[in-house]
Amino acid sequence: MLASYRFLAQVAFFLFFSHAGLGYIALYSGMHVPFAVIFSALAAVMLISRMAFFLLRMMPLSRWSAAVYFVLGVISFRILAAVAFGELNGIDSDYLASTLVQVLVYPWLLALTAEALVYKASYEGLPWRVVYGVAFVLVGALVLGVYVGLTQFGRLYFVFSPDLYGETFVNYHFLGDGLALTVLLLLYKWRSTLTAAPLAILGGLVTLLSYSRTSFFSYVLALPLLFQWNARSVLLSWGLTLVALTAVFPFISEAVFSEEVELTFLDRVLTLLGGDGKGDESLATRVELLTEVPTLIGILGIWGKPMYEVELYGPGMYVHNLLSYWFEYGIGPFFLILFLLGSALACAIGGYARREPLTLALVMFTLVSLFFARSHIWPYVWFVLMFGCGSVGGRKQ
Repeated sequence: MLASYRFLAQVAFFLFFSHAGLGYIALYSGMHVPFAVIFSALAAVMLISRMAFFLLRMMPLSRWSAAVYFVLGVISFRILAAVAFGELNGIDSDYLASTLVQVLVYPWLLALTAEALVYKASYEGLPWRVVYGVAFVLVGALVLGVYVGLTQFGRLYFVFSPDLYGETFVNYHFLGDGLALTVLLLLYKWRSTLTAAPLAILGGLVTLLSYSRTSFFSYVLALPLLFQWNARSVLLSWGLTLVALTAVFPFISEAVFSEEVELTFLDRVLTLLGGDGKGDESLATRVELLTEVPTLIGILGIWGKPMYEVELYGPGMYVHNLLSYWFEYGIGPFFLILFLLGSALACAIGGYARREPLTLALVMFTLVSLFFARSHIWPYVWFVLMFGCGSVGGRKQ
């Protein structure tokens, strides 16, 4: 039974991490894949199974798993209470349904998946074929996007919203984060080989191609932590990566993105470094929302309010950093998530001292993402928390 549960976790891992790529490929083929329904069903089956295994004493909870599930339970209760007491009345039904899936289903699915993958196993014993499969799908979607750009525009564009489909594919955050985390996992496996350097370079390039600044910079900052204990790999990976990215960055940024997007990747990076957000609507909006933090503290106070942004600013206009947990769920869940992140960092540093660098690299990726760009709706944090500090190799981390 546990073997079947771990197999189900592998299926969930593959589908979730690759669903941005699968969705793009399906869109190109004229199909629609109901990922929200699939993920909801998977999460329900895994949650019921996990509870049964616990009650039957087949799969006891570690202290870390219990802590993560407790925080998830508190957040879920806050969301469900908001629904039950009518706090979310008046919100567009499609937007409400989509948001509830992202904040209720995705976190549980990823936490359950991560725990099952590392339960009584070492990182070396992970289902690497599944990880390779995710990488193949995501890179394949990028190649397809470039091909569509060549056929439609005659230039090396990566097209996110091709007129050919009459639809829009804009969720590059899932694409970029899935790529970055998958490459970090593969780099851990190959960190002591000569293939580490070209894989690190390729990982940086494909993550850059995803158009997500956060994914790219979080990947770059997490990358060296995987090679701390191998000086040769450090020099090869960083030296060649910096040379390669310096050489191709201007070409890629100006050439591979569709004119349908507002800015090239290079423009987006320069506005990010400049900090003013001029010409970059996404960055300008986030900076403006940050200036509203004192006002939000006064309005939302201790208890917060799920989907407050719809009432105050409009759908999707939440603060894009760690503070969003406070404003959405209240100060209690906010401090709980801070506790989890701090404990994960301590756990990762302890593993790093034992020459187990993967956890620290993943936690670094997560902290950079959450502090600078991602929010309460970002589900990968739950995968990293459970995967990084789960039961690995029979040792408590």
